[in-house]
Amino acid sequence: MIYKHLVKIPILGSLLAITNAYVFNGDFASDRKFAPLLMWAKLLPCIIFSIGLTVLTIFAPCIAIDNKFPQCGLGKDSFVSSGGALSTAILPTILGFGIGVYALIFSLSKKFVRLFHEKSRMAQKDGRKISVLTINADIAYPLISIVFSILIGLIQQRFPTMLWLSALAWMSLWYSMLMTLEIIGTIYRLGEHSLLDKVDEDDDHSWS
Repeated sequence: MIYKHLVKIPILGSLLAITNAYVFNGDFASDRKFAPLLMWAKLLPCIIFSIGLTVLTIFAPCIAIDNKFPQCGLGKDSFVSSGGALSTAILPTILGFGIGVYALIFSLSKKFVRLFHEKSRMAQKDGRKISVLTINADIAYPLISIVFSILIGLIQQRFPTMLWLSALAWMSLWYSMLMTLEIIGTIYRLGEHSLLDKVDEDDDHSWS
């Protein structure tokens, strides 16, 4: 299959594999084939929301001046051109935080992983595409989104007068912030399950 050949391409193959696993909700089949077309719609809400925030960020200040629509003042020191600078200033810290969280996955207890795997198998019987690898994909995909945003930010700072590149920098920045919220949501779910697991473990000890 073409998918197996594409994932062998250096760098791009890894990006495709991570994105496909994220869209596929960690399904084991993501190693062999593309996720069904409808499942790729999972990416649309954050993309659309990022585009909306980008439009407001770039054009709303322009409209607000004397109720006219002047040029947005592209330039090295203009607000419109600051998306790349903000990305390179903010996102590396968030990336470091995300990588630290990603490392915590490997410290999860075997009991917790088995319990999550059993629940995911029950979900599959109900027709939902999910597996224990969902945890892995839900953190890895936001991290590569942040890396791409940093790269776009670096390129945009080299060409500050290109409106489309400034818009792309802002869009990627907003998208990365939304992905950061998703990482926090994943941490919350992991923390919730981990705490309940510890409570159940203490209850078992109290009965023994």
